[in-house]
Amino acid sequence: MNIQQVIKENRLELLFQQGSFGIEKESQRVHADGSIVVTEHPKCFGSRSYHPYIQTDFAESQLELITPPNKKIEDSLRWLSAIHEVVLRSLPEDEFIFPLSMPAGLPPEDQIKVAQLENPADVAYREHLVASYGKNKQMVSGIHYNFQLEPTFIQQLFAGQNTYQSAVDFQNDLYLKVARNFLRYQWILVYLLAATPTVDANYFRHGTPLKAGQYVRSLRSSQYGYVNDPSVKVSYDSLNDYVKTLEHAVSSGQLIAEKEFYSNVRLRGAKHARELLQNGIQYLEFRLFDLNPFEAYGIALNDAKFVHYFILLMAWLDEESLASAVDLGKEKLAQVAWENPLSATVFQAEGERILQQSLAMLAEIHADAEIEAIVKDKLAQFADPSQTLAARLVNAIEAHSGYQKLGAELAIRYKQQAFERFYALSAFDNMELSTQALMFDAIQKGLKMEILDERDQFLSLQFGEHLEYVKNGNMTSHDSYISPLIMENKVVTKKSWRKPALTCRKVWNLLA
Repeated sequence: MNIQQVIKENRLELLFQQGSFGIEKESQRVHADGSIVVTEHPKCFGSRSYHPYIQTDFAESQLELITPPNKKIEDSLRWLSAIHEVVLRSLPEDEFIFPLSMPAGLPPEDQIKVAQLENPADVAYREHLVASYGKNKQMVSGIHYNFQLEPTFIQQLFAGQNTYQSAVDFQNDLYLKVARNFLRYQWILVYLLAATPTVDANYFRHGTPLKAGQYVRSLRSSQYGYVNDPSVKVSYDSLNDYVKTLEHAVSSGQLIAEKEFYSNVRLRGAKHARELLQNGIQYLEFRLFDLNPFEAYGIALNDAKFVHYFILLMAWLDEESLASAVDLGKEKLAQVAWENPLSATVFQAEGERILQQSLAMLAEIHADAEIEAIVKDKLAQFADPSQTLAARLVNAIEAHSGYQKLGAELAIRYKQQAFERFYALSAFDNMELSTQALMFDAIQKGLKMEILDERDQFLSLQFGEHLEYVKNGNMTSHDSYISPLIMENKVVTKKSWRKPALTCRKVWNLLA
């Protein structure tokens, strides 16, 4: 199937650019000097057994902030901003969020507390990670970028082709193509967006491999980062091969569980890989990204937009041969990750060629001039590596006499910024203060929240089986006037009826 031809013949250019986005961000809680705390996860955030927004990753000190899915990447970053502000204002006065991926000021391993979760299996899994990788490697943090192509686009693309008979098989192969191409060209994102050029020597188990004064582009993406043993081989040639090889890695003892597979692309849509064979791949999780320390929330909006269209390019481009292309991509990733960030990459010509193809795609799909300008800026960075994120970070580290000092200074600055308007959520300051206060409490305590109509100040809050519709931050089902307000608002009514049965029953009760 020629995807470019089908998109153009069926006028799917705009649908192709739509989708759903979700961001997960890992970060360490630190003291003012940038050293990692050994305190427990703050109790003010409630139980991690249900919290949709604030979790811990490997250690008690390692926050994991999770946005709900959104139709616009801008809204995902607004949510990330709000969750960040809630966390920063809720932490003890002497605790901060470290803005860099590689940990600094690591305590002795026996003082690093594994996340104290309620499920014993979750604790046992983390203890296995300690035995296999050591604690320090698990303390590395980053950004996970979740993306789903617009389902209507996939449906119409399927209808416009004649190669596949099964819609599920078509969808699976489309996502697998994106995954394979991403793994082939992932080194481009490392060149442009990597930000882990160094780390304290005590991070390494057997002595630092870095020479005196040496910087690299991405320790996190190198063999010393958050990666599996090279013997773990999982195939992306087909969904059947993916499931078979991943299950073999677990059954043979290479991995203790499927979630220990640390690929830079995960196929998502089911708890276990085998379930994907029936349910189909629903979205992809891209796990490549270092934290951007120059952004308060770890990722810049322009970079998030660039990643979106880079993923679309992976669907747009033709493929090389399957397995060999993925292997070649991994080899190039390892090489680029270990390059001097102040120097041009040895693969400059290929990087420029791919981004030129991205510009050609943008013209074909009638993309906005804004994203074209973003791609042109990234293209220019191949000729001028000093403008890449890793190079800028190296210069900042040198100017601040060290990695930890820079991280500590930025951590303090970002917490101060979060308190500049302590009564508001800056990303939602167009809403009434009463609504913002309710949103703050819901995020902090872990109530699932949906903004039904931002302009009309309508939210839904859910905890377990209990659901409430709230208007203006204070009007709920206990106020009889909310029923006609729901009926008058077509947006809220439509979204309400799309919810599960328990929600529909609640709406009936409200409107009765």
